[in-house]
Amino acid sequence: MSHVNKFANAFLAGVLAFGATAMTPPPKVSSRVVTYGDLNLSTPQGDRALLKRLNAAAVKDCGGYPDLIDFDASMRFNTCVTNAVNAAVRTVGNRSLLALYERETGQSPG
Repeated sequence: MSHVNKFANAFLAGVLAFGATAMTPPPKVSSRVVTYGDLNLSTPQGDRALLKRLNAAAVKDCGGYPDLIDFDASMRFNTCVTNAVNAAVRTVGNRSLLALYERETGQSPG
């Protein structure tokens, strides 16, 4: 299996984070396949396109943008998207994608 085919799909794990209380149900974990075999990850354009796809998949997986008036829902959504994209970037494991993610977010995906 070629290197490109080996990484033809990234599994995006969306993790919903809830407040840490005894009554909190376990976090919901779901996944979504994000294909990127058509992208050249040796170029900045390919990395940007994949990061955009991963973010869009995370937004969908995390339930879409919440009502901005609902602060708690917004916080859960932002945490979910951040965790999902972090996991996806780690799963892909491409150095230039990791570097782009770190530059754009100021965070290391772990």
